[in-house]
Amino acid sequence: MLNEEKIKSMTKAAAFEMGAEKENLKINQYFRSDYLGLQMIKALFAYVVAFCLVVTIWLMMGSEEIMLHLTRADYLKKISKVLLVIFFVVLVLYEGLVYAHYSRKYRRMKDNIEGYQGYLKKISKFYDTEESAEDEVIKIDLADEVSRL
Repeated sequence: MLNEEKIKSMTKAAAFEMGAEKENLKINQYFRSDYLGLQMIKALFAYVVAFCLVVTIWLMMGSEEIMLHLTRADYLKKISKVLLVIFFVVLVLYEGLVYAHYSRKYRRMKDNIEGYQGYLKKISKFYDTEESAEDEVIKIDLADEVSRL
């Protein structure tokens, strides 16, 4: 006999696995600290590449002026210091934003996964009750067989 509640729970669990929540199942494989660390490392690499590209473009745009001032040693030191300060200040701000974003994303994922696990628990209970009902039928059949002997 079909159980509507069981079918609804199975449908919702399958929709969770196949739909937009598929990414949440991947994220759920990580501990929070591991997930955040991985995302921050990815962001660090992306930031370094982007910063290098921006500095390269800036150097190419101002190459004539830079060549004129290269004869002064203090000019190169000043430019290097300014670039390093900008690099680290923006890096700290960017990593803070990355941490906040992925921390919130992980928290939302955990809430969604709890709903999914609720569906799985309901399905498990349905199967457990079906198995116990089948065991009762088998016990009754065995008792009838023994009484006939």
